[in-house]
Order: sequence, then C-alpha cells, then structure tokens
Amino acid sequence: MPKWLHSRVLRAECGILLSDSPKSRNSKNEDDKTSPVLPFVQAENELLHTRKLLESYQYVSPADDMRKASNEAARLFAEYDVKINSNKDFFVLISAVQGRKETLSTEFQRWVDKLILQFRRRGLGLESADRQHLQRTEVELGELKAAYGENLERGQQGGVWFTESELDGISDKILEKLKTGNGENEGKVFLTFSHAHPYTGLRCLEDSEIRKKYYVANALDWTASKLYKRSSKAKHHVEPPRSLKLDPLCHSAFHHLQKWISCRS
Repeated sequence: MPKWLHSRVLRAECGILLSDSPKSRNSKNEDDKTSPVLPFVQAENELLHTRKLLESYQYVSPADDMRKASNEAARLFAEYDVKINSNKDFFVLISAVQGRKETLSTEFQRWVDKLILQFRRRGLGLESADRQHLQRTEVELGELKAAYGENLERGQQGGVWFTESELDGISDKILEKLKTGNGENEGKVFLTFSHAHPYTGLRCLEDSEIRKKYYVANALDWTASKLYKRSSKAKHHVEPPRSLKLDPLCHSAFHHLQKWISCRS
C-alpha cells in the first residue's frame, strides 16, 4: 500500500482548496489550477533538508572556504525568506485558504496559520512605504548577521594544545588538519576555539576531563577578550560590577583575568 506522508497530504489538500478558492474561481482561465502556493509547499518540503545541511557547514566544517560559502548560503536563504513572506498576492491566496477552516485538517490549519503569522511579521497590513522599509531592514539584518558570523570566526584565534591520545573521539579527518606543535608542544596538536572545533570537541571527546579543560579554556579566552577590548577603550582597569556579589572563586578567576589583561596591555 502507498504511504501517505504528511507532505503529500499537504500538497493534495492545498491543490484542492486553492482550485476552489475565490481567486481561482474568478480566474480568466478556469482550467488553469496552477497557483503560487502549491509549488511553494512542494519546494518548502524538498528544500528543507538541503537548506539545513548547507547552513550547518558554517558551524562544523574545518575548511575555511566551506564555512564562508555556507555563511553566504544562509544569508541568501534569509533574503529569500524576506521576499517570499512579503509577497502581497501570495498573502491574499493563503488568506483565502485560511478562511475555509471547516475544510482544513488540523495539521494543514497549523501550517496555514504559521505562514499567515510570518506574513504579518513581514509587514503585510502596513502601508506600502512602511512595508518596503521593513523589508529593507530585514535584509540588512540578515547581512549584518552574516557579517557577524564572519567577524566572530576571525576573532577566535585561541585554542589548546593536546596530545592526539587526549583527543580520542575526534575523527582522523579533523585531526590531520590541526596545526602541529614544536618545541614544548612537540607531539601535540592545536584544537582552536573557532566555531567548528568547539562543536565537534564538546560532542565527540571521550574523556570528560579533557572536555572540561577545553570548555573552561574557551570560556576564559572569550571573557578575557571581551574585558580586554573594554579596558582598551576605557583606558583603565576593569573591575567587577558593584551590583554583583561574587563568591571567592569568582573573585579569584576575575583577578586572574585582570592580571592577564595587564600583561597584554
């Protein structure tokens, strides 16, 4: 027997409802049942897996060019979302479908309601000038988010030296691409704090103590970098906020960071 997956049910229901919608009945070509909505439902289902896969490389790929390409793909997808969810004609069609609640299944009704909400968040219902301003703002936010990801990647240059035996659980494909040490770090490899390595390391490292060491070092490096930037701008020592009550351990860690900042100044 054929399997009716939820995506196929949605496609079938969407085709039936839209063929009987007011806009379809008033169409000059009554035999033309093609609408912008049915292809959208099909494309959404088919694109979902590919999109998530393409966007995931910016977080997990050890290759710099792959991460940049993935970041650019995420930006283009975000721009596409803004355009498709700001299409007034598409909004009218979906609204016509939503108005026929008695013929919708629970699952399909949820999909329609979710899509209508996305339209309203993109400014449908606003004046034309306000809607265009909102669209430009959404696109700009997507570009800023992509730029932030690139800048964050460049700024995370720290890391920890480990022996290969300490990195049990990390795949050989990643290990062979790590920087190798010399001198006091002879026989070790450098696991960085860039996006790909923390994600892989904290998930795959078998030794809990190694995971803890790497996590703490990453957190201290990030905090120290933020404090250093603030102290450089303010040109004075960084002190704990007076409103915070820090326990002795936190005070010790904070003053350790202060000393580290002083050495870098």
